[in-house]
Amino acid sequence: MDKARHNKEMHCHERHGECRSGVLLYNIADCDNSYLFVAMQEFFRNVQRYPRYLISFSLGVLYTFVEPLLPLLKRPVTAIALIGFMVGAFAFVTFTLRAMLGLNVA
Repeated sequence: MDKARHNKEMHCHERHGECRSGVLLYNIADCDNSYLFVAMQEFFRNVQRYPRYLISFSLGVLYTFVEPLLPLLKRPVTAIALIGFMVGAFAFVTFTLRAMLGLNVA
């Protein structure tokens, strides 16, 4: 954080803020617009990181679940059993959700 922005932020907080349970409250309307612009830029820069984090996290979880199953696909008997289990699990979840949501076509 550069010194000028830090000073402006501290001035704004000293002038308008009070600290309650660790949260600094201040009147945004009285603060300088340049400080708010910089703060919003930082906020949106931080928000832009979340999709990358979501993708990385999701791929990591998928890899963690798939890696132990890969050796089972080397033998035909276990491969057939694993694929059958996965199809059965998918069908079970599908039928359960359809029944819970009232999507049964009858």
